[in-house]
Amino acid sequence: MTVTAIARHVAKTGKKKAAIIFVQDDFGQGSATGVEGLLKAAGVEVVAKEAYGGRDNDMQAQLAKIKSANPDILIGFTYVRDGALVFKGRTSLGMTIVHEATGVVNFAPRHFVML
Repeated sequence: MTVTAIARHVAKTGKKKAAIIFVQDDFGQGSATGVEGLLKAAGVEVVAKEAYGGRDNDMQAQLAKIKSANPDILIGFTYVRDGALVFKGRTSLGMTIVHEATGVVNFAPRHFVML
């Protein structure tokens, strides 16, 4: 249900290039794969899809790859701690794209759009 809402929302905003970052577990992988298919069906190109380990403390390498792909929007399937690390890393790399946060990320800085 969440991935359907995300894909629908992204398509409605007119974004054409999406990037996905996700925790490498059943939740993250299943959600990322699901939303990727729905985005493609809606005409949104997935320009980057990056995974990280649940115990990782630094997602800079994944975020650098995402930044170089020049997406219009970043979709994250994360938990609270790693969602904060993704946001921090994104900010430190100067990424200004919209970040759609999903999963159990339970805070909403102004750059996050909660679904």
